[in-house]
Amino acid sequence: WLADQLWKIDTRVNTLNPVHKHLSIEIRVGYLAAIAAFVGMLGIVSVERTILRALLSYKGWLYMKPKQKTPLSVMLWGGLVAIFSGGKNLTYGFSLSLPALPLPSLSHTCDYYLASIKPLMDDEEYQKSVEATEAFKKNEGRKFQWYLWFKHLFSVNYLAEWWEKYVYLRGRTPLMVNSNYYILDSKHRPTTNQLERAGNIIHNFLLFKDMIENETLEPMLIRGKVPLCMEQYERMFGTCRIPGRECDSLKHNLSRYIVVVH
Repeated sequence: WLADQLWKIDTRVNTLNPVHKHLSIEIRVGYLAAIAAFVGMLGIVSVERTILRALLSYKGWLYMKPKQKTPLSVMLWGGLVAIFSGGKNLTYGFSLSLPALPLPSLSHTCDYYLASIKPLMDDEEYQKSVEATEAFKKNEGRKFQWYLWFKHLFSVNYLAEWWEKYVYLRGRTPLMVNSNYYILDSKHRPTTNQLERAGNIIHNFLLFKDMIENETLEPMLIRGKVPLCMEQYERMFGTCRIPGRECDSLKHNLSRYIVVVH
């Protein structure tokens, strides 16, 4: 069917392309076969990603109790995830297959807010918060929920951009102990020489950096099946946080330098 439709389209294009009439049937069949193969492969990949995204949207396995016997439905789900995930994947291979961050309803958000503040307030304060929340739901809350819904339609994670800008980059707590990651070498040290230890750490850092840049780092999996988003690894190296008066900024490049502070 696809080949037949492509041949009809190609025949109609004859009136628009003056070179078309000079092409032999063999050449036309050749490039039409290539187009059909490309469209078919694109369709297969799209279907696989859609099915995998639907499978990864299932959260029933999260609520299993420790040592609980795995239900048959969860076992079947895990088998399907393994099949559609394939074998070895690139670092960002699951980026287009992960489900979008779900958007809770306005009522759900308000109910959870009230549940979180209730232990911190007396009855009078809590009642005032309930009244304020109800007023919010009936007025500006609806408009804000509409904005969230609109942003949710066009982004995988509608909170990521806002969290980075208004929580992370505007944070004024010390970065060294609150935000920046750090590592320690193994407690089983083959040497006590500081220079050799620093060289070993730098060597392994660069190996890890090459894995990220070449996308050969295996995606992180929960229980060996459920992939996690790996987008943050892209800015793990070569990224600088530039201070600002109210909000900092991030600058990322393919850095080739190392700073050693002694």
